[in-house]
Amino acid sequence: MKGKLKCGEKMKSIIVYVVRNLQRFNIPIYTKYDPVYVSVLELFDGNEHVAKTWMKHDLVGLGNVSPFSIIHTKKGRKRILELIGRIENGVFY
Repeated sequence: MKGKLKCGEKMKSIIVYVVRNLQRFNIPIYTKYDPVYVSVLELFDGNEHVAKTWMKHDLVGLGNVSPFSIIHTKKGRKRILELIGRIENGVFY
């Protein structure tokens, strides 16, 4: 039995493989495990419809680009999280 994966382990390895390939081609993945998406959901009290709508709109706080258009880069993800922090703390500049 050595070398065989249990069903759960096999599924996990497949998911990791798929996610890595999608990231390699800059295809954003929004899941309940993505820290940026989780932060957006928390900002809107778990309302997925509002969170996804917010992600698609150009935002002044991001230089008039949408979070969706920059989430695939590390810098973009950082900018989105910083904007969420400013919104939560009432810092509007």
